Amino acid sequence: MSIWSPPPESKARVRQAGKRIADGNGTDEDFYLVDQWRSSHGYVINTFQIWLKRKIAIKPYNVEFAQRLKRRNTVIDKLKRKNAAGDPLIADVSAMHDFAGCRMIFEDLKDLYDFREYLNSAAVMKNVNHALRYPREKYDYIETPKFTGYRGIHDVYRHLPRGSDRAETRKPWDGLMVEIQYRTRAQHAWATAVEISDLTGCGKRHVKARHWSRFHRFQTMPTVILAGTLPKAGRVWPFWAL
Repeated sequence: MSIWSPPPESKARVRQAGKRIADGNGTDEDFYLVDQWRSSHGYVINTFQIWLKRKIAIKPYNVEFAQRLKRRNTVIDKLKRKNAAGDPLIADVSAMHDFAGCRMIFEDLKDLYDFREYLNSAAVMKNVNHALRYPREKYDYIETPKFTGYRGIHDVYRHLPRGSDRAETRKPWDGLMVEIQYRTRAQHAWATAVEISDLTGCGKRHVKARHWSRFHRFQTMPTVILAGTLPKAGRVWPFWAL
């Protein structure tokens, strides 16, 4: 018997539960179903962290590794958020791809790019069926930084270990998603500083939100220059339009 809780058998029920929570009509059963879906991703984190650490050990890099399962309160908060039109930001909780997350922090971009290519190589993937959910460039925030100044790369995988293609060895967690984040130390330091300032509200009591956002974008300038990752010509103006 596994120590990991399996996901609910019906994704449709999870989806409907998420919608009721978003609409403010969630029942105890709805919250239980969404939390069961969330907690089931602990299995995915465990298998991926073992797999990733083994691959990291082969390479000569100095890599800092972290993992996390998205917290229940964070999930519920995201479900209740609305966009400008008043519609839920999360239309389908079962399609959220960052319940499970692993992060690798590299010394520099050279190591980061090299390991990412290695991880996606045929030689590494020959014994597993883990599949990228989206094109590699979709969440490449180094090549195309977020307007906030955030830089990093996020790859989303479907968890498909060896044996997931055979009915007799398939497990209930097969097909769940995990987000893999790649950052350099400088990029991680910037992201951490922004996260701490947002959590503590530092500065926001006295500074308008748009000015605070501009300040964070200015903060990225030394990181960008040192890393040699200035935006491409067609993207400079939107990013530096401060």
